[in-house]
Amino acid sequence: MRRINFRYIQAAFVLSVLLFASCSQDEGIGGNSHIKGRLMVNYYNDDFSVCLSGQPVPACDEDVFLLFGEDAVVGEDVTTSNTGNYEFEYLWPGKYTLYYYSDDTTGLTDEKVPVIKEITLKKNETLILDDLIINRKLKFDEGSCDVKGRIMVNYYNDDFSLLLREEPARDEDVFIQFGSHNTVTDDTKTSFDGYFSFNNIWPGDYTLYYYSADTTKISREDVPVVNHFSLAENQELQMNTLIMKRVLEWDEGSSTIRGTVFEVNYKNSSSYPNLEINYIVPSKEQEIYITYGNHTFYDERIRTASDGTFEFKNLIKGRYKIFLYSEDVTGKTDKVVIEREINISNDNEVYVIDDPIYVENL
Repeated sequence: MRRINFRYIQAAFVLSVLLFASCSQDEGIGGNSHIKGRLMVNYYNDDFSVCLSGQPVPACDEDVFLLFGEDAVVGEDVTTSNTGNYEFEYLWPGKYTLYYYSDDTTGLTDEKVPVIKEITLKKNETLILDDLIINRKLKFDEGSCDVKGRIMVNYYNDDFSLLLREEPARDEDVFIQFGSHNTVTDDTKTSFDGYFSFNNIWPGDYTLYYYSADTTKISREDVPVVNHFSLAENQELQMNTLIMKRVLEWDEGSSTIRGTVFEVNYKNSSSYPNLEINYIVPSKEQEIYITYGNHTFYDERIRTASDGTFEFKNLIKGRYKIFLYSEDVTGKTDKVVIEREINISNDNEVYVIDDPIYVENL
């Protein structure tokens, strides 16, 4: 009867155990397989309605995580390079779960949500994954574009028939809307010299507007002046000079009209047409009227001073009519109108009526 060599049996048992262990190695670090890939990012506006990136760009310094097999804890994590590349090295074959975080495009949460990819890795395999995409929303001032401009204000008289002056529009509101949004995306104010800018904004289509007087005179309220433009990535747009229109009332200017009124009194013993002057004195407390342009009613009534002088101040440029009433010495009517027509052509002009105005009393 042959004797059994237990050494051989023991060696065979150990070898079989090692062989079984090598064939059933759990997922994790220690093998010769690799997972490689690239993480890219698409940038969106705040509601994900418009993709701001012309094409995906590398996602730099983003964390990518790997779960081994059925493990619930992270087995390995890496950070993407400046080209968006990542790599998990020296893995055993098996099943892995790769994931990273992206903004929630559904809008259900403001928190980042995981994007998960299941992977089966073979022995000695270098698996190169297709590009993975992160979706990121940008705040309005996290873009790459600038738009700049200047608004000048043109001041007109009340019927817009005469341009009075032009100057920078100071401290005026400027509004901007992105895409098809119906609400204001951002607003700013013009500087002392009329300039404005929106910096680091998204690329895309825009509506820019500000408010100006309604030259049609349909509305007494200001109406929007609208400009449309588009911005490409990294574009700086310099807009042409924009014009705002404003109305100045007749007494919102800087010019003056001055004059003097004298009162002619006739002798009671004389009669028309052979009237004899008794005395001439400055006409004090004489009512005198002013009308601007085509106004159908007088704009202001003042009285002369004790020396017969009068003065209309703060006048804008344009045509004026000065008039007052005198007794009709012919007896045909009760009163006659004495008029002077004056044209103010400059700011800060002082127009003096050289010829005195005479009113007559019987």
